[in-house]
Amino acid sequence: MSIISYQLSAISYQLSAIRHNLTLKNFSKNFILIALALFTLAGAAHAESVTFSGSGTQADPYLISTVDDWKALAASVNGGEAYEGKYFRQTAHLNMSGAGNLNPVGNLEHPFCGNYDGDGFAISNATISGVTTDGSTVAGVFGVLTGKGSISNLIVEKATVTATKGSGGWDMAFAGGLVAVV
Repeated sequence: MSIISYQLSAISYQLSAIRHNLTLKNFSKNFILIALALFTLAGAAHAESVTFSGSGTQADPYLISTVDDWKALAASVNGGEAYEGKYFRQTAHLNMSGAGNLNPVGNLEHPFCGNYDGDGFAISNATISGVTTDGSTVAGVFGVLTGKGSISNLIVEKATVTATKGSGGWDMAFAGGLVAVV
């Protein structure tokens, strides 16, 4: 069962339990629980809607062709999809000027575990301030890459990468142009 299916099943169960226990006496508590379940459901539906061209195999990798594709990859990985054993290939130069502050792909809680081939293309003019998890900040085009993942043939040009030490937790900052933490 996929993570999304599991989340949807859990939400359905929560809503069913709430529906059977709804009384006037605990209406506010149940209203909050229903709202929370619906927000979770909206998040799960959003995560499910991330689609890339390709099938993610080595022979037919997911294609990253636009800045929006890049942002979708970052949001998906930072939301918990590791892409372990999946393959990506960049198909064009991605000029990030005007894209605002970008989140790196992966963080300390949710690292990138896939295989990314830049195919000789560049990511340029990126501004990345990093993602803070448990008091530690990671900043780079890729925030955290595990030993199960790889990055090859990718050029990073004119990037501004800033990692400011957080407070609490580990209280550290990691920065790199390509990868902050391996």
